Amino acid sequence: MGRLDDITLEELYELKEQINEGKPRER
Repeated sequence: MGRLDDITLEELYELKEQINEGKPRER
């Protein structure tokens, strides 16, 4: 759990919103 340093809370929030919209998550 050290990748959070590179990811900002804003980016996490945007990803969460995209997933909530029903978009497929990149994997």
